[in-house]
Amino acid sequence: MSLAITACIQHANSKKQKLLKTLKAKGVPLAIVSNKGIGALEAVLKHLKMEGAVDLLLGDMPGVKKKPDPMSFHEIVAPKFSSVSGLENGAGKLNPQDVLVVGDTEADLQYAKNIGAVACWARFGYGEKEECENLGPDLVVDSLEELALLIGVA
Repeated sequence: MSLAITACIQHANSKKQKLLKTLKAKGVPLAIVSNKGIGALEAVLKHLKMEGAVDLLLGDMPGVKKKPDPMSFHEIVAPKFSSVSGLENGAGKLNPQDVLVVGDTEADLQYAKNIGAVACWARFGYGEKEECENLGPDLVVDSLEELALLIGVA
């Protein structure tokens, strides 16, 4: 995994703070793509004392279609990270298979599928269990600790 996109940061806590800090320290490019307003996302990061911890913070904004539409990935996320060493596919473009999308809702998992990324369902979040299962996520985690182990940052 070369790039992590997360959508499940709704409730700030020390475990999320630790995971974000660890990813940052390991040099993992990190984007937060959410259908929530940018103000709410900034408030969560401020509460975590993690302003500036992510490389891209993308919330609901005019002219950008919401997840699960892949527009935000193709027009904002991919261009932002295409020049990052190791993320390009040889044609100067971000390789979606190197992207891990961690999310807790159907929109998050479908977004991952729509962009060709690895879909990781954070089962401890808000998504409808049956609908998320039916989307066939590539990975499933039941805690942030399990996610950290899975991506090798524990």
